[in-house]
Amino acid sequence: MQEVLNFLNTVGFDWPKLLAQIIVFATVYLILKKYAFGPVISVLEERRRRIAESEANYERIKQQLADAEIRHKEIVEKAAAEAQRLINEARDAGAALSERKKQEAISEAARIVEKAKEATALEHEKMVAELRAEIGRLVVETTGRVVGRILTPDDQKRLSEDAVRHMSN
Repeated sequence: MQEVLNFLNTVGFDWPKLLAQIIVFATVYLILKKYAFGPVISVLEERRRRIAESEANYERIKQQLADAEIRHKEIVEKAAAEAQRLINEARDAGAALSERKKQEAISEAARIVEKAKEATALEHEKMVAELRAEIGRLVVETTGRVVGRILTPDDQKRLSEDAVRHMSN
């Protein structure tokens, strides 16, 4: 054992310096752990949580858009079915009447179909406008959360317009 100690002293191994370095290292590690590692890890966890929220919001918006498209399709199909039913009724009534009454019934059915198309188009435009406004609002809200600051009205308007423009393409 004495030979090992002599050898360590010969190569410059100094116990007091080693002990001092271990104490300094442990102190620096504990200070970093308390004041640096903890806050950095909590910031990373918060960022991870925000990203997960943003992804969930994106999925929810995507689902709402799909639902709106389904509702739109149902409304169009219902209007088309109603128009077809009205056309069929008009044809049945026209067959029983004279040629002049038949022409009037077909003309009336065409006007009803046109009104149904106009109503469908108006409803579609209204739904698209509402959906764009909602998506714009959600994009602004989500962006504000992800960025972590309050957006100015100009930022909100720009983000909303960008979202609507991307949806239109």
